[in-house]
Amino acid sequence: TCYGILAMAALTMALLAMPTFTVACDELQATLDALGGGVARMAVGHNIVPWVSSRCGGRLQLLDVGMSGAYGGRPAAWRCELGADGAVLRALYEDEDEAEPPPLCARCAELEPEVASPQDWHDCLEYCGHQQH
Repeated sequence: TCYGILAMAALTMALLAMPTFTVACDELQATLDALGGGVARMAVGHNIVPWVSSRCGGRLQLLDVGMSGAYGGRPAAWRCELGADGAVLRALYEDEDEAEPPPLCARCAELEPEVASPQDWHDCLEYCGHQQH
């Protein structure tokens, strides 16, 4: 399903995204199960990531890309539509084809230092906990 949940506990949501929070996916699944009604994923903000992306096998959708000029981000959107085979998730950016939100750390692993912004590089290191390339 494509239901949205407004999470006021930004710290908890940020912890779900961080690599040092080793039980994040188990905690997320327990939350989804407690919500009932077939809730399959949670979409969160307040944890700026370089791209609309996912964690926990797609069950956690990370949407806050710091679009404000204060963060140096670029406009982006997330779309969730119900299709015949379930939810279809898409990340949308200006002047780019839409695509399924990639797993955050897999996308970070593809980051090239010579073309990455310093902020993207920092965010990948913070969230994925390893140096790329």
